[in-house]
Amino acid sequence: MTRRDVLSTVLLVPAAGITLRGRQASDGSAFARGLTLLHGFDYDGALAAFREARGSADGRVMAAWGEAMTHHRPLWGETDLEGGQAALAQLAPTPEARLALAANDRERDWLRTAEALFSPLEKLERERQYLARLAQMSDRYPDDLDARAFHALALLSAGFPARDLVTAMRAAALLEDVVRRDPHHVGALHYLIHAYDDATHAPLGVRHAEAFAAVAPATAYAQHVTSRPYLAVGAWDKATDANQRALAAAAPATGGGAVHGRARLWQLYSLLQEGRHTEAKALLTAFETAAGGGDDLPSRAAVAVARATWLIETRRWPDARLAPTPEGLAADATAAELFAVGMAAFRSGNRAAGSDALQRMAALVGDGDRPLRSVTTARPPTPARPGVNRPGVTPIPTPRPGLPVPWGAPAEPAPPALGLERRLAAIMAQQLEAVLIFSEGRRDEAIVLARQAAAVADGLEGLAGPPMPVKPGHELVGDFLMDVRRPGEAILAYEAALRRHPRRPLSLLGLARAATATKGLQKAQAALAELRVVWQKADKTLPEWREVMGTGTPPS
Repeated sequence: MTRRDVLSTVLLVPAAGITLRGRQASDGSAFARGLTLLHGFDYDGALAAFREARGSADGRVMAAWGEAMTHHRPLWGETDLEGGQAALAQLAPTPEARLALAANDRERDWLRTAEALFSPLEKLERERQYLARLAQMSDRYPDDLDARAFHALALLSAGFPARDLVTAMRAAALLEDVVRRDPHHVGALHYLIHAYDDATHAPLGVRHAEAFAAVAPATAYAQHVTSRPYLAVGAWDKATDANQRALAAAAPATGGGAVHGRARLWQLYSLLQEGRHTEAKALLTAFETAAGGGDDLPSRAAVAVARATWLIETRRWPDARLAPTPEGLAADATAAELFAVGMAAFRSGNRAAGSDALQRMAALVGDGDRPLRSVTTARPPTPARPGVNRPGVTPIPTPRPGLPVPWGAPAEPAPPALGLERRLAAIMAQQLEAVLIFSEGRRDEAIVLARQAAAVADGLEGLAGPPMPVKPGHELVGDFLMDVRRPGEAILAYEAALRRHPRRPLSLLGLARAATATKGLQKAQAALAELRVVWQKADKTLPEWREVMGTGTPPS
């Protein structure tokens, strides 16, 4: 049975949820298609379906609700207030007149959720009222699984872009109840992937991603989103396949925007983890060609991170080249490419190019137009104490803790010293500075600096997808420690890296080498055994192939 067959079957089987004039909205109608596409975040497809449903007398009211909801993209922090208001106004000019058209209390309650979301109030108050309306519906209609699903989604989006783990788990509990009652509910399966979208809970999201892939709309986004938990748990082959399905679902002639760019980037990363470097290089070349020099900033940002990822994962430092940075590109994407190019320069002995990359990174997080000084221009006269800012070190801003927020209410996060993108840029700048001073022979100082950067990165919310910073902090510390022949400490660093990024080959390889150096053969063999599984499809031309597969010896 194909995915489309499964989807058709699900839509034709009655399930408790939104009703249209007393019957379930799961009968394969235009409204049912729109609802499924809305749950799958295919907003354009949902809009077309709801407009088709508007011609049905018994679905007119809820079709207006659905059309309005296509202008609300909660997990992306986007609400088109005017678009939503215009969709509702097509039903009737005032909220009172619209409510009068509803056939029953449930339709009126659904309309009230949209009226709250698209009211002329301030954004935070609108979202609070919307969440409160959905919570009331979830309690009033316990059989309405769509109400519970949308209630959970509103919880997940509360306080965007911040993520509150307690609230996410409350949403997950609502969604698990929906899935228990309807294992094929597209919305619940989708939103559970997001609810478990952190390093600790990602293993719980894997089974929901597999179920969602079978019933989700055949769109690029729906197939791409299933790769989130796979990357988080190191299921590289499944992540590769998921993003291949996403690219096949919508393969435009050009870069194709944010979803298409992310799918290419994430597939590139998972291919590199599988050791399939030849395929990854072909994908990167095609990605660069597709993105070209246009003004599609999401794709250009993904290409910049993809180039950085290629360099860091393959360590083919001669491949380093810095492309012109388009104006308006996100700071973390720019910093990722600068970091990789700078690291390649220092590793190749090109201090001038490395220092230039570091200065440009510092300018991203500097004081206005005045970039922070690099250690190349200001060295401390005495060894720095850990935790003390010294001349030339790029400081990493950290946000102050915010005040408690009522449970389940949208948070109004206190503005941090820098946004997340620029904080990530600052971390990568400090990492590159550590690489620089390590190359100068100030190795203990470099290790302290790299450890500080890793600790700050640990305190940030883990983002789905490839690591950011592009070189995981603890892995960099482990590499430094191996270079100074401190393998016992390196083991701890690599194990910390693997807790945050399970089954990552460079960390597994580092752990195996460090354990071998300390005569911990059991730990070394366990790491190599796991790496052999990861590299089942790896290129046999990889420099580490013989070492990993047991036909060579680790370097001293």
